[in-house]
Amino acid sequence: MRKLRQIAEVYLNDELDFVELKAATLAFKNYLQELTKLDLSDEVYRSDIHLDAGLAIATEWAVRCVDDLERTKRFIKGTAEAIQDVLNRRAGPVHLLYAGTGPYATLILPLLSVFTPEQLQLCLIEVNDQSYPVSY
Repeated sequence: MRKLRQIAEVYLNDELDFVELKAATLAFKNYLQELTKLDLSDEVYRSDIHLDAGLAIATEWAVRCVDDLERTKRFIKGTAEAIQDVLNRRAGPVHLLYAGTGPYATLILPLLSVFTPEQLQLCLIEVNDQSYPVSY
């Protein structure tokens, strides 16, 4: 959990240091790959899912979203700020619904090292079965 906390601290930092952010993102990707051991060279991870309500991107493309350094930082930091805002306004845990987690729940995973279960409860939704059959 310490490694995840160090990664989270970079994403939550008010300053934007691209060298530090790139290193943290690489560490994050390595951590995620160790955790899941997804073999993204397998073609099965490259198939988008067409739904009546839109498109669910393939697992590989969801994984690659973390490579967009500034996007990942902004989403993680914004999510943390929103959680903290709710915690400041009322007692009890924040109940967060995260739809479209991909295989890593990238935008919330680092925050699990910041917020306790008493502060944050999650409901995770993912439609792509290639993203979640992995044992953690």
